Amino acid sequence: MALQIEFGRIVQEKRAEKHYTQELLAELVDITVRHMHTVEYGEAEVGLRTAVALADILDIDLNILKQYALHDTDGRYRKEYDEKGTTNI
Repeated sequence: MALQIEFGRIVQEKRAEKHYTQELLAELVDITVRHMHTVEYGEAEVGLRTAVALADILDIDLNILKQYALHDTDGRYRKEYDEKGTTNI
């Protein structure tokens, strides 16, 4: 599973546990509701500031995402692309 999809799933799950709406979480993180939606559905590459803010607010340990980061046999991290050439990480 691609990193951004898994991150979105975790954000959505943690947001629900805290009974936050997308609107409230977007306001707390200082992003638009539309961007919050695209994050949760794995449609957006999340910037570092946004990822850290979401992790802080939702108590997400970002280390759990390491297993979803793709790397080659040389240990280099790479992006994964779908058939349309869209980045999946």
